[in-house]
Amino acid sequence: MTLRVSAIICLAASCPAFAQTYPSNTTVTASSSNGVISGVAGASWDNNDCMDIFGQATLTLNLQGQSFVIGDSGSDTAATFQSSNLGLIYGPGSYAVSATFSGFSSSGCAVTGSSGNTTVVVTAPIASVTQLVGPSAPVREGQPVAVTATVTGANSYNVGLAPTGTIVLFYQSRILASAKIQPGSTYPSISAAATFDLSSAGIPPGTYSISAAYNGDNNLTGSASYPATVTISAAEVATTTSLNASPSIPAAGQPVTLSATVTSNVSGSAPTGMVTFLYGTRSLGTAALNAQGVATLTQSTAGIPAGNYNITAKYAGDAYNYPSTSSPQAVTIRNVTTTTLSVYPSLVTSGQPVTLTATVTRTSAAGAPTGTVNFSFEGYNFASAALNSQGAAIINFSTKNLGAGSYSISATYAGDTLDSGSTSTPATINVH
Repeated sequence: MTLRVSAIICLAASCPAFAQTYPSNTTVTASSSNGVISGVAGASWDNNDCMDIFGQATLTLNLQGQSFVIGDSGSDTAATFQSSNLGLIYGPGSYAVSATFSGFSSSGCAVTGSSGNTTVVVTAPIASVTQLVGPSAPVREGQPVAVTATVTGANSYNVGLAPTGTIVLFYQSRILASAKIQPGSTYPSISAAATFDLSSAGIPPGTYSISAAYNGDNNLTGSASYPATVTISAAEVATTTSLNASPSIPAAGQPVTLSATVTSNVSGSAPTGMVTFLYGTRSLGTAALNAQGVATLTQSTAGIPAGNYNITAKYAGDAYNYPSTSSPQAVTIRNVTTTTLSVYPSLVTSGQPVTLTATVTRTSAAGAPTGTVNFSFEGYNFASAALNSQGAAIINFSTKNLGAGSYSISATYAGDTLDSGSTSTPATINVH
């Protein structure tokens, strides 16, 4: 802002012989709009016999005990002024504004100082903006609904003046809740917010539009938000978990793939989350459900003793689906076996009997398997025998119908509840 102050210098051809003093008259006008106080202050005097001089006076604005120099040079008799946020600092009300002209004396001319006064009325100066943010995902029926309403001043003049007052939530014309807003965590703050946890109990599933209204305070006008959408979905639904093991009868050391399938009892509610696979209370591992509602875990059986094991799958549930546990799935781990076949004698005359001995052993466990061994001659089963307590099956084989030549014989162990089957390497009978 520039103040150009008019003063008088006496010229030799026209000045009176003595110094002339002129009284001044200072006037000031002021107004307030949206937090900005502005106006015009000026001084005048009868200067018909004096010319302008420069830089000889100052013009000072006084507002609520604070002084602001608004002009101190130039040749104009008036200066404009504008405050950025004084109206916000003082708040609404009627305030006295005065302007003081200091006067001057120079070259035989003198102008006395003077003051002018006016009143400025400050009203609630800032338009506020209210924003409402609801949950980004559907809320299950009966669960709390969290929404946050934030109030901010509409321009930059409200630095350091956080909004105060109350926010009210509406659904259509129905009041849902109200709360006092709290300033932000930074200083100076230009916004304040209120968070609501609304109950959805008893509200039918559907989509609802809610809005927030701010009642204003001494510095901010009231405002209303745009609607926020809240979606209430059906309450949690029951689920069913089924479990499959493949293979269900593995040999020791063979991996087993456990697959749990979780289905919702309500169409369109696809379960998500985690499934834990358990042997009794011992966790074998966890896996996440895929888009098809299936969780898969591959479990090694290495080092696990042969035996029968009941495995279950436990679904933890999610925001929309209740937990569930599968029926037990039996997994039987069997010992790995090796079958060997001996032929005695291996070189015979046609018609001479041969003793075939099949021996079955466990590769990584003590004890003898039980069960039956099948003997095949040139690929055809011709006899079977039970294993004895030493794990051997013995039969006598007649060669009376065999001509001279070499014949292949093998033994296949069928396995039992704890032992997997195995087949021997073929043995040869030579007949001459």
